[in-house]
Formats: sequence, structure tokens, C-alpha cells
Amino acid sequence: MAYIELANKGRPRKFKGLVISYGDKTEISTSRAFGFLGSDDYKLTYDATDKSDLRKCSARQAKRLVKEFGGKDLESSIKKMYPKKKIKSNTPKVPSFKKKEEEPEKPKEAIKEPKKVKRPSKVSEQL
Repeated sequence: MAYIELANKGRPRKFKGLVISYGDKTEISTSRAFGFLGSDDYKLTYDATDKSDLRKCSARQAKRLVKEFGGKDLESSIKKMYPKKKIKSNTPKVPSFKKKEEEPEKPKEAIKEPKKVKRPSKVSEQL
């Protein structure tokens, strides 16, 4: 089944038993949706179940699909109508393991012990 709605805000339109309004998707058959194809007043949305019906369409309808969606033939137009979803990979990016130029190691400085300073004692010698 295909869905149709008005492309722009405005009064709802009645068409052969259908009431088409803005923001409200109305369900119609795939063959009936071909009549609205190419119109700027209506927005058509095809369901995934429509692929088999679209492949069975007549040569005249196939020509309209190719013209509307662009493509070399009917199959390429259907692929453009139903693009594959891109799957995001959850794997983390692996950093590159290029060898870096090794820096020469600096010799470690010997730890110097602090100098011990003899302090005069405060106790004075009393004799």
C-alpha cells in the first residue's frame, strides 16, 4: 500500500472517495498512486510491500517511475525509491601501529644526597 498526503498546508481535498489532507497519510493502492505520481500538490510514500507491485507495472507506468525517480531502468529506479539503510559499525577504530622514530634515552642523573651541615649546638659548655 502507498500513502498520500498534501504537500502544502491547505484545505483537505476529496478525490473519488478519498479525503486527502496535510499531515494525515491516507492509504491508497499502488496502482492508484501512479495517477498522483509527478504532482507537486501531493506527497507519495511507498511501503516496502509495494516492491513486487512496482515490478509488475506496465511499460507506461515503468516509464513514469524512471522519469520521476531517475534511473536507467525500472530496477534502478526502485533501488532509488528504497535506499538501503547504512549500518553503523560499533567496532572501535584501531589506531595505526606505525613505528615511531625512537628517541635516544637520556642518561638518568644520579640522585644527589643533600649535604649535611653541622649546626652548632645550642647548649653551651659550662665548666
